[in-house]
Amino acid sequence: MQLLPNVLAKQAAVEAGAFEAIFVRDGIATEGTHSNLFAVLNGELYTHPANNLILPGVTRDVVLELARELRIPARQEPLSAGDLRHVEELFFTGTTTDVLPVVRVDDFAIGSGKPGPIAGALYEALVARMEAVGAAV
Repeated sequence: MQLLPNVLAKQAAVEAGAFEAIFVRDGIATEGTHSNLFAVLNGELYTHPANNLILPGVTRDVVLELARELRIPARQEPLSAGDLRHVEELFFTGTTTDVLPVVRVDDFAIGSGKPGPIAGALYEALVARMEAVGAAV
């Protein structure tokens, strides 16, 4: 797999003053340059299906498991780039990002412009899971 586009997109994001970029393929928001993308729309969690269009993510899998445990409805379905303007929450997951809320994309605010409750709950659950695993080692 060639990751040069990911590196270039990440550099372009940083040069534009952003932390991360969102890849869009055929109008569908797929992932970040080194992270998986999640959105909350109408109270449901969305993330792109795990297939050849996204990088696999261990943290993504754990967050989906935690969402089930917390009874947060989750769908592994594509989300259009246009839908990003209407989501209540948006966040990235990854080994180095954990659960990282996104409060702005380009020139528009996501939800209230502040990290949302679902991302917060998933972050807290992820930290608790990591601490429990660390304590068991």
